[in-house]
Amino acid sequence: MASGPSQEVGFGQQGSVDWVAFGTTVPKFTIDILARIQGAGVQPFTYTAGLQLVTRFEIPERGLQRLDDAMKRLKYQSIASKLIYFGFGH
Repeated sequence: MASGPSQEVGFGQQGSVDWVAFGTTVPKFTIDILARIQGAGVQPFTYTAGLQLVTRFEIPERGLQRLDDAMKRLKYQSIASKLIYFGFGH
């Protein structure tokens, strides 16, 4: 038997964003950062929005430890006689 839509929220932290304050935020970028963002095909507004949103998150100590453990388990690949590394944490 089918049930109605679930009222549970899968993401434990909820909050709000002050969109008026966000709209008046003036991001400050160096030319190097703008070049890297543009080179990756990301619009500066998208980058700024991401920064503003992640400042609202509080990760508990256990979550930080799990994130650190996961990053340490990531593999990397070196090329060009170990001049360039692909991966995280190296």
